[in-house]
Amino acid sequence: MSATVKTILRGKGTIPRFFLIFFVIIYSSLLFFIGCSSSREVSQRDLRRWIEEHPDFLMRDGQFAQINEIEILRRQTDTDQNTDLVWITVYATLGNTDFILSYYLHFGRYNNEWHLREFEPYLGFTGSWEQSFLDEDEILSVAREAFLEIEALDGLSIENLSISYSVEETLSASLEFLQLEFDLTAYDDIALFEMVLGLGFISTSQGWVHETESVISRQATPLQAIDRQHVDIVIENLPYDQINFVSRETDLDSHSDTLVYTARNSVGGLDRLMEIRVSPFFSTQSGRWEVSNSHLTLKVVGEWLAGEDVDVPLAERGNPPTWLQNVTSIGMNRFRTSSNNEDNFRNHYICVLSLNTAYIIAGVHHPDDHTQSRRGTFQTLLDGRYSRLRGTLFISYGTWETYYTRVWFEADGVVLEEFTHSMTNTTAPIPINIDLTGVNDFQIVVRREIGGGFSRRFTSPTIYFGNFRFYP
Repeated sequence: MSATVKTILRGKGTIPRFFLIFFVIIYSSLLFFIGCSSSREVSQRDLRRWIEEHPDFLMRDGQFAQINEIEILRRQTDTDQNTDLVWITVYATLGNTDFILSYYLHFGRYNNEWHLREFEPYLGFTGSWEQSFLDEDEILSVAREAFLEIEALDGLSIENLSISYSVEETLSASLEFLQLEFDLTAYDDIALFEMVLGLGFISTSQGWVHETESVISRQATPLQAIDRQHVDIVIENLPYDQINFVSRETDLDSHSDTLVYTARNSVGGLDRLMEIRVSPFFSTQSGRWEVSNSHLTLKVVGEWLAGEDVDVPLAERGNPPTWLQNVTSIGMNRFRTSSNNEDNFRNHYICVLSLNTAYIIAGVHHPDDHTQSRRGTFQTLLDGRYSRLRGTLFISYGTWETYYTRVWFEADGVVLEEFTHSMTNTTAPIPINIDLTGVNDFQIVVRREIGGGFSRRFTSPTIYFGNFRFYP
């Protein structure tokens, strides 16, 4: 204690004792407050100054963001441990963008000064800057202008437009770039488009400017069926005659449209009635119908000999006839096709059949030559399906056999004598036209004579069935 104070306490001075006591009390209080002042919490002014000057908080691209407000969410000050723990949210602005940052700060005191020991993002904050006060109307307005330049939207009218989700900065090195996604509905006369577009914007002194774009997804739904003129162009290029439009079935919900045509086609002596089904393809990406030959399905619904019933329109001919080889046989013997399509009078046929005559008939007609008779039988049940059989019997060109082969037809067990014929290599082609009305059990029988011996060998010619068909 100083000499002055000692003198005062001893009462040897001129100052009264009670003044000395008061002075001591004031002096002690000052020393107490001075000693305690350095242990108080970090002031908000110092907190703001430290954040403004610290590059890890607000600096981006060499610029410091402007702090608008610092909100202290929570703090824990421990004077014994000389620590001040602070949880804050900082509201800041840089350029045209407002941001929110949340941090936890740990201050420690030594030498009567506060120092930052550590800081880290708070409330799950990832460290990048989060957009908080985006002017959505401004962005949507800029987006609409940008859409006019995007090829994917060329010619479309925008019906609905919205931002898909909250904005996130995709280029962490710069706060001047924003990547947004937009949900939109657009349409034209043909299709409705549901799309998600990604647009990138840069911040300028004039506001946000469209910089980049990408189509993230695009799904189109047809609003109308394909123009039939486009289908007709494809159909008219087909090598068919008498093309006629028949019907159309359209289901826009399932993206299907089927058009049916008929046409006439003559190939190899046959007159065919064709059914053409066209199923255009709707692309959900382009929103357009596509049609080509690959979208056609062809089916033969009728087949006649060229020139047959020429005066009767194809559409009025009813059910087409059935080729003989396509009728089921109830026996073991069946007709087989043959390449001998030219008869001995040089006529030609589209479909040629022969009947296997492997069955040997017991008995010998010429004992000297040991001749055998062989027969082949085709049997079928008509069941009222057919009313007539038409075709031509002939001997093929170049046949040398001079003996005869016999052929006849049976209806319900009765031999049709009118159509029973014996044919040699010189016999002219024989047309067959049999009325089968009311007939159920129908048979065709061929009998050949085959012989041979020491003096000579002979065989009867094969009878061919040209263009034989059953008619309804």
